[in-house]
This record gives sequence, C-alpha cells and structure tokens, in this order.
Amino acid sequence: EGEECNLSLPVCRGDPATGTQSTGVLLYEAPTGVVVNRNTVSGNDSGIYDSAGSGTHIVSGNVLRDNRYENLFVDSATLDANANRISGGAYGAVAVSFGGATSSNPALHLNGNTIVGAAKAGIAALREEVGADPPNVSAHFNRIVGNGVGVDNTGAGTGGVGSEGAIDATDNWWGCNAGPGQPGCDSV
Repeated sequence: EGEECNLSLPVCRGDPATGTQSTGVLLYEAPTGVVVNRNTVSGNDSGIYDSAGSGTHIVSGNVLRDNRYENLFVDSATLDANANRISGGAYGAVAVSFGGATSSNPALHLNGNTIVGAAKAGIAALREEVGADPPNVSAHFNRIVGNGVGVDNTGAGTGGVGSEGAIDATDNWWGCNAGPGQPGCDSV
C-alpha cells in the first residue's frame, strides 16, 4: 500500500481521523532522472505521487487504475508521463502548485497516454493558494475519453483556487471527431 503523506492540505485528506493517505509509488525529494516504468499501481489513495523533488522524472508504460483521489500527482519538479494507461479515481493526472514557504511550480507533460473514467477530470491543473504560480501542463497525443471533464484548470472540488494558467492540450483524441466539448467528447 505504499507510503503516507501527513499534509494538512485539502488535496491530502485520506483518513479523516489521521489526515494521511496511502500512495502506491512516492517520489519524495527524488533527484533528476528517476524513472518509474512498467508497473501496475491500483487501489491506493494516490497512485504515483511526485513531491518535493527537482529536475525531471519520467513515468512510462505503467497501468494506473482505481486510485481513489488521483492516479498521477505532481507538486514540484517536472514529470514527463508517456504511454501510461490511466483509469478511474477522481482524477487521472493532476499538477498542483502550493504557495508560501513551500512554493512550487510543477510541470506535468503527458504524451501518448490513455486517460479514461476519472470521475472529476482526466487532467487537472490546480493552485492551492492565490500566491502560487500556476502549474505548467501540456498534453499531446493522448486518448482522453469518458471523464467527468477532460481537462480542468478551475480548481473546483479540491479546495483549490484555480490555475489561471493555460494548458496546452492540442492533438489529443477526445472521444469523437468533432473535438473537445462536442456531443460524445470530453470537455475542456
């Protein structure tokens, strides 16, 4: 079941009694170049959580499914996610910026992933505090289908304040030929 985080922030409120949550793979203060490849991560509160690291980390060829809150989560550093199958949970992939003394400016780059069945959003970019810089999120050549919304940068539902940053989500499959927001397609 992995590690636990003891953050008092709204995105990390697993157990209401202790404020902890389980994580399948925790990259905590990971140095640049860490690769998480060809794993199945399921049934946790968070699937893969990249926190307090630096440089670029790579998540590739994994199956992330039915992790209760988010399947893929980054709050610092740069996370390149390629060729993963992500399904279920509240969120498929999330980048969150925190402000104050622990200010972070995460980057999440999604390429060639399948992101389906997330109850709230397939991809989300959130800020926990008004003073935080918005996360840098891009998504290309992904299959984003059957989520509550395909891409969300409003901060709704997490206690966040919205990202106010643009998400570059071009050249993805949204579930129909008409494109995102059309009948039968995920919205942005």
